[in-house]
Amino acid sequence: MDENMLVTLTVGELRNVVSEVVNKEVQKAIAEQLELQGRIEQLPPMLTREEFMKVMRVSSTTATKIFDRPDFRVFRRGKLLIETEFLFEWIRKNSDWVEENTQYFRSIS
Repeated sequence: MDENMLVTLTVGELRNVVSEVVNKEVQKAIAEQLELQGRIEQLPPMLTREEFMKVMRVSSTTATKIFDRPDFRVFRRGKLLIETEFLFEWIRKNSDWVEENTQYFRSIS
């Protein structure tokens, strides 16, 4: 059964309610960002192919597609390596592609 209720608030009361909600959401976002930053800082400066695949949650085929992109920098000296700092910079610049082709953003939550 759907019930409607009329609530009357003063402008001050409404500001307080909105302020509380916004503050909670801001605190939640800050906590999530700090947690993510902590996880990023735990990664080594250079990622192997396997570490890259784990971080990005991609298959070997998708990793190869990313490594073959002209805008994606990899070191191919014996072992393939990816600079961790570059990876996160690349993700920020290419977030649409990453969201559509990897599990990266789904793994954060």
